[in-house]
Amino acid sequence: MALSSPVDDHRVLGRAEVIIGCAFLIVAGGLSPADAIIGLFFVTPLLTAVLYFGVFRRVARTAVRHAPPAPPGELRPRGAYLRRLRVPLALQVLVFVFFTATARAPGLLGGIALGVGLAFLLTARWLEEWENANEAGLLREVRRRGRGKDGSGARGGYYVAGSGKTRLRADAKRA
Repeated sequence: MALSSPVDDHRVLGRAEVIIGCAFLIVAGGLSPADAIIGLFFVTPLLTAVLYFGVFRRVARTAVRHAPPAPPGELRPRGAYLRRLRVPLALQVLVFVFFTATARAPGLLGGIALGVGLAFLLTARWLEEWENANEAGLLREVRRRGRGKDGSGARGGYYVAGSGKTRLRADAKRA
């Protein structure tokens, strides 16, 4: 079983989406400044609020409320999640380029990506604050398709583990 930090995963995906969103908003600024303004000032805040308050934070709260102790397993290296996301993010950019070419709305698409990215970053911040308040780390099980116990390929939930931060604090007190 491979375990990964949901804080790091949300942060990586959020940053990638913010970069994609900013790139499309810059393109929109050159092609149609009004489109860029709509994407940045209307779509981004609306989508961020809806995703963060309506979905991501509620799901994260439920997941940490019922999180069991972490099972033994190998921790995935920090860069593994980004390597796994390269192809889906590249496909997202291709789809956005296609819609930009056909619908001529890069500001709207940039606002969508930026809103999603900010919602992921806010969720990562909430999870990190939860870890700090509870002096515990969160881990999540990463499963590939068709490799789940039931064959569904669904990802596992969150697990609570001893935090490296707690160990660092204890080591600092000894020194």
